[in-house]
Amino acid sequence: MKKPKKKLVIGVGAVAVVAVGAIAVLGNSGKEGETLPKVEVVEAVTGDVQQTVEASGTVVSEEEKTYFSPANAKVDQVSFKEGETVKAGTKLVEFNMKDLEREEKKAELNVKSGELDMQNTLNKSDKAVKKQKDAQGNVASLEQQVAAQRLPEKRKRQERPRRKNNRKFSVSMRKQ
Repeated sequence: MKKPKKKLVIGVGAVAVVAVGAIAVLGNSGKEGETLPKVEVVEAVTGDVQQTVEASGTVVSEEEKTYFSPANAKVDQVSFKEGETVKAGTKLVEFNMKDLEREEKKAELNVKSGELDMQNTLNKSDKAVKKQKDAQGNVASLEQQVAAQRLPEKRKRQERPRRKNNRKFSVSMRKQ
């Protein structure tokens, strides 16, 4: 009895599951406002996709570069307009050459002045070194002269008799 009873329980369980599922599906179809969305089904094919977007705005280049003049000069002429495409090697701007030439001349004069100042300083330094060497050479000669003058003075002192008492006396005499 075990096998038929088991089959009966499984059969009743399966019928119950199917009945609950049917009630759930059929029960929702009668309600208003809850409709399933309708989807258009088409076959997938290979092709071009076109989508047009109309909008207004400003287009900005990904490559934007700011240039600075290497010298302090005024711009005389710009050879292009904003937004214009330029090719490599195209002259973009021209600078006022008078200003650049004046600045170059000023820089050259500053360099020349610096070189002359340096030479003048070296000359003065050489003269100072020469004077110092001459002075060092004269020191030995002067020391010999001073020593020669001191020697006779020492001899004179040695020749003079020395007094025991170096006090000075003054004697005054009166007439009577």
